[in-house]
Amino acid sequence: MRLVGTAGVTTAVTAMMGSGQAPVNFIPVSDGGSAITSYTVTVAPGGAGCTPTLPATSCVVLGLSNGTAYTFTVVSTNGVGASPVSLASAVVTPVATASASIPTLSAWGLVLMSGLLVLQALVVLRRKLPVVDSYV
Repeated sequence: MRLVGTAGVTTAVTAMMGSGQAPVNFIPVSDGGSAITSYTVTVAPGGAGCTPTLPATSCVVLGLSNGTAYTFTVVSTNGVGASPVSLASAVVTPVATASASIPTLSAWGLVLMSGLLVLQALVVLRRKLPVVDSYV
């Protein structure tokens, strides 16, 4: 006779910070004698989370606020029911990533660029004018 129960408590829940998101990884311990049907990652505060597509043991929690501290827990579910909630991950605080801004020209920069273009045009025109060697 085979004993079947709920899945074991998931361990090693880890998360990494991102901008407004956090990838979460975990290690399942035991399926309790019945195949795992789902994993549910929950974020605190907020209660939202993500559900990895089996057999994956990671997913990315989206919609987090940058600058807010979060922890993550995991529940494994099999044919018998849900496991106890895992221990929480270490605290993760998402931060905004620096985006490369496109440099723009100020009004003075445009005036300077226009002047340089006019100067370049005069130099080109001067090279094309015929040279006259005459003395008066």
